[in-house]
Amino acid sequence: MLVLSVAAVVPVGAQEKISTIAIGYSLAVYLETGGGVAPFGISLSASSATHRLSASSATHRIGFEGDFAFHRDEGLRTVTAAAGPRWENRGVMASPFVHVMLLLRHDTFPGASNASGGTMVGFGADMGRGEGARLRLAMDAQLLFRSGQFFEVLRWTAGVAF
Repeated sequence: MLVLSVAAVVPVGAQEKISTIAIGYSLAVYLETGGGVAPFGISLSASSATHRLSASSATHRIGFEGDFAFHRDEGLRTVTAAAGPRWENRGVMASPFVHVMLLLRHDTFPGASNASGGTMVGFGADMGRGEGARLRLAMDAQLLFRSGQFFEVLRWTAGVAF
């Protein structure tokens, strides 16, 4: 038997909090051979939950997210910008989320620079009570393409979401 389910997408009400800004410490681990770790990083993300997945569900929302990050390690400076859809489940103590984004990256080395593009898939949660500042813990996997080769980066973030 085949069961088909379709979720209705309903706009979020005007009185509901629909946007979140988060800033935090970010650690990048480069997975290619000899890749290393960028121990200093900062990330900033802004998201907006524009639609509920159904009229009866106030907690399951979809929207859009933009993410910017800067990482530094012994001469390497990396700036990334990503944007894409985000799903979240607003809860009382924790609000888990998942996002899938297109990613642009620019690396600067002493005397050289390059650019790459790819995707970033991640998940995390904003934890705390109420609508004030909440602790954000997140992990992202980046798959990038440059000069005919793929490379991967894992990014962990801990910060504050407002």
